Amino acid sequence: MSRPLVICVGLNKTGTSSLHLAMYRLGWKCWHGGSADRDDSEIECLLEGKQPDRWQFFSDSPILWDNQLALAHAFPSARFIFTSRSRVDWVNSVIMHKMGARLGKSGLRESSWTDQPLDEVDLLGKWEDNQSEWQKTARVVRERCLIMPVGEASNLERLCAFLDQPVPEWEYPHETKG
Repeated sequence: MSRPLVICVGLNKTGTSSLHLAMYRLGWKCWHGGSADRDDSEIECLLEGKQPDRWQFFSDSPILWDNQLALAHAFPSARFIFTSRSRVDWVNSVIMHKMGARLGKSGLRESSWTDQPLDEVDLLGKWEDNQSEWQKTARVVRERCLIMPVGEASNLERLCAFLDQPVPEWEYPHETKG
């Protein structure tokens, strides 16, 4: 079954883990940057306009959200998903995630991302930059984009319609809370 390339350009802590799990359950070959066994070097070829044969769906990496407009131009038939949550909720989630990772309570791997200082002004700027970049990307991908707010009840139905797939019997996953 031939499937289109799907790229999630939402920031981490915007439901990317839940989306990754939903895509996996729907039968897609998924690359998720938040996975302990993943490395961004696996997807750097996307920046050269080359899709890795091993994957059909990509999520949770600065390579994706920092280069979304370039990726939209490089892959004119790809579909784009923008996972989102409110600015305040996102900043709070990132802070709680980093605190948990630093304390070793979340079970997450340590990384340079968790070692960065907690600066709310920088986080707000990152969120605003991502929103602004998405507005530019959305103008390019128009009919090839889906916006998925965290926790929206209709996410599974909307995702399946976007992917031209039947809706399964299971509910949309909520992988992490926070």
